[in-house]
Amino acid sequence: MSQGQPRRPQAQGEALPDQPIRYGDVFDVSGELAGRPVAPRDAALLQSAEQAVLGRTQKSGPAAVLESAAALSARAGHVGKGQITGPAADAGATVTEAELPGRRVVSESVGGQVVARLVTPAPVVLADPPGALDQDAVTIDRALEAVAATAEDKPDAREKLPADKGATAVDAERVVSAEIRNKPDMATTRSGVAEAVTAAARLNQERP
Repeated sequence: MSQGQPRRPQAQGEALPDQPIRYGDVFDVSGELAGRPVAPRDAALLQSAEQAVLGRTQKSGPAAVLESAAALSARAGHVGKGQITGPAADAGATVTEAELPGRRVVSESVGGQVVARLVTPAPVVLADPPGALDQDAVTIDRALEAVAATAEDKPDAREKLPADKGATAVDAERVVSAEIRNKPDMATTRSGVAEAVTAAARLNQERP
């Protein structure tokens, strides 16, 4: 089950909060963690975990949300710049990545509680060189035909990709990013456009 999308705190330049931003304000969490203020060192811990597991800090991801929340609270004087929340100090912050059949699941936790979970189609290995596909490669247009019968008016990137082009890992990544960008659960639609293009790209990569 996918965790809800983090709720980014108010943008810089707006009035500072009159009380600290708490975990329950930005994440779907419960118990002690929900009532604890987000602290700067919490954000640093999760950023380090994202970097170690994913190779980068996710743009608009959980660590970025924590950083924004902690910065606002620190500027308002509610938390110290070197402060860390008790649960984060006790249990730390972790990021786990699991490859399931056809799906990739990234879970991020603070203080032993999951704050966000991202589910996307399994990644496709790039061709060598990237985009070097034969003329019989499965095209994006053929991939979209597979979902056309059941697809409703969902926001995705189908209009942004050349339909007669062989689907590649780069195309799949672009469609996945577009499909999950504004979805509350940060997950792709089952049997939707992202999964179809990802499957087509994988088939193209597996061709002899």
